[in-house]
Amino acid sequence: IIPFTLLDLAIILSYVKIFMSIIKYIPQLSHNYKRKSVVGFSILTIFLDLTGGILSILQLFIDSYIMTGSLKFDILINNSGKLGLSFVTLFFDGCFIYQWLIYEKNVDKSLKLPLDIYTKSEEALA
Repeated sequence: IIPFTLLDLAIILSYVKIFMSIIKYIPQLSHNYKRKSVVGFSILTIFLDLTGGILSILQLFIDSYIMTGSLKFDILINNSGKLGLSFVTLFFDGCFIYQWLIYEKNVDKSLKLPLDIYTKSEEALA
């Protein structure tokens, strides 16, 4: 019988995190698709998420270089949880950016609030 280690637990939890991330993205993707609209959907959060996914992959490359003195792909694959989560993030962020580019033209521009809404509301109170 093979003993169960903390590393095994960490690997299992990394796969659970990947699965939960997939579940997290699908409802928003479906919601945008059904409405053919992105009203109320902030593209800024997607760009921040995309940046995080790219930086995670970059960190894996840097870690590989620090550990071995060269880029070895077996070290990247050994951290399958982080690599998988980064790819899931990049895939869904790409889908959201595509939806935003396609559906943004359907947004009624009159529904968007002006940037100076807070100053206007203060003037109205005075």
